[in-house]
Amino acid sequence: MAQRGQDRRTEETEEQRNRRLAVMAQRGQERRAEETDEQRN
Repeated sequence: MAQRGQDRRTEETEEQRNRRLAVMAQRGQERRAEETDEQRN
């Protein structure tokens, strides 16, 4: 029973990690777009 709870907790942390990575990737793309706009000017 406790093991199942731990498994569920690790699954949640993996989802959070994936979500955070997705957010970081999104910010990276936005930052890259800003840099290209500055370079164009």
